[in-house]
Amino acid sequence: MNSDYRSGIINQKGITSLDKSDGSTELGIDGWIQYGINIAVGSNYVTFANRTNTTHTIQQPLDIKSLKAGDKVTFYASCFNITGNVYIYMTGLDAQKKKLSNGDNEFTFTLTSALERFYIELAPNAVVSFNCKKLEIGEHFTGMPAWNEVIELLKCYAKYYCFNAQPNINNNKYMLAVQIATNKVRMTIDLPTQINKTPSVKVGYLYIVTISTGAWHLVTSVKSINYVGNKLTLELQTQDNISSSVNNPVYAMFTKDGYLEVDMYDYD
Repeated sequence: MNSDYRSGIINQKGITSLDKSDGSTELGIDGWIQYGINIAVGSNYVTFANRTNTTHTIQQPLDIKSLKAGDKVTFYASCFNITGNVYIYMTGLDAQKKKLSNGDNEFTFTLTSALERFYIELAPNAVVSFNCKKLEIGEHFTGMPAWNEVIELLKCYAKYYCFNAQPNINNNKYMLAVQIATNKVRMTIDLPTQINKTPSVKVGYLYIVTISTGAWHLVTSVKSINYVGNKLTLELQTQDNISSSVNNPVYAMFTKDGYLEVDMYDYD
């Protein structure tokens, strides 16, 4: 997912670089989780760098339920600007790491267990740039498929969705919510695609606006999260009490730099 950088890069966060040299973990470009690794996003390539004295990884969780021990998979990558030692491996195959080199890389693995994760491992101070990479079932690399931005974006939306907006009541770019207590509201959001687990949700600079008075109330936390298909329902706590009556509709409004981040990844 999100791995043919020559054709396009799905990058919901809009990052050009992300520094995790403090050893922390964060999703970088969609699909690829950085565990103590830095990333720089180019126009048609990405560069990963380990700026620490400890080995770190980039990982992508996989959900290919048909694969089992004994099945074969093939990995291909086009790399450049490699400095130091960079390896790839998969779940249960850490003893069979393959070292990447500049140019074309193609390796076939025989699985020893179900396939759950893909790893790119960078030794201390190692750097690697990727044009593209692909993992596929079977013993041969069959080429990169035609890149379809809509399909790739929907794949990423199923795991992560970031809503950045500066809505305005005057042009109707706002979300309606329902007040359920003096300092709580319930809001339902239609996501672009179906999700398959309860996500973590972060919000910033989101305000509840009382329709009758126009008063603004900052959302301080997400109290509960529920989903059915692509409908995500959030119970939001506000900093102060809302003056309108319970069960009345209110506006959910983002101010400048506001966001709502819906994350379905496991960071273990």
